[in-house]
Amino acid sequence: MTFQPSVLIRVDGFLNSLIDPAVLFLISSCTEDLARTSALLLFTSRLFMIFNMYRSNFSWTRYFGEGLVYTLVAVIGLWTIPMTFWCLPDQYTEKFRIVYNAKFYPDGLWDSTVVVTSGSDLESERFVSIITILNSIIVGILIFASSKAAFYFLEKRMEVENESEATRRMHQKFNQRTIFQAILYLSFMCIPISMLYLTILLDVKIKGLTYFIDFSIENHPVACIISLFLYYDPYQNYLLKVVRYKPRRRKNKSSTIAALT
Repeated sequence: MTFQPSVLIRVDGFLNSLIDPAVLFLISSCTEDLARTSALLLFTSRLFMIFNMYRSNFSWTRYFGEGLVYTLVAVIGLWTIPMTFWCLPDQYTEKFRIVYNAKFYPDGLWDSTVVVTSGSDLESERFVSIITILNSIIVGILIFASSKAAFYFLEKRMEVENESEATRRMHQKFNQRTIFQAILYLSFMCIPISMLYLTILLDVKIKGLTYFIDFSIENHPVACIISLFLYYDPYQNYLLKVVRYKPRRRKNKSSTIAALT
């Protein structure tokens, strides 16, 4: 659970009795950054895949340009990892400072599973809040913009080549899935995290906001799993098999008439 002031995170689970909760927080944060970067790289590769449909010739300049783009995307997604290590303060000193200076703080502050993720002084809070908000906004915009660009260019390609209706439906489903995945990340990760650090930056206390933020962030994997059943036929078929649902099949009128004659 996430608290204010500053950002205090309670690390729950079995491992917090075996490993230092601060180390578990660093592992979790790095894993999240890697997952976010992989999503960025995935959307970038989809864009290049669509662009390569238009051009069949390959050159070293093209490979070099794509490599630069992939490197830039990786830097945008991974630069927060060293920042997280650098901003993590000494836990005992920082908790004592919060008790001494903060107007209010959680009752379980001195619990060993509660981790202070950044300094509670005004300068540290503002610095961490600004870079976190910027990172969430930039990553969210890049993912959504790349998905929309993939949708636009793929639609243009279908118009030029006059593809079959089956292929058109397949591409449309691919585009819908891509945009839906981008919306999920924006809704469950980028917006809640930005809201949290925006309240810290503006020194605004909103009662119950942390519960909404925790609910959104914790349920992002659940939303991703639901998206699998919405857009992937193998998962849909498996789910229908589990619930033992058999869709009704419409009889072909022509075959019925032929059978009667």
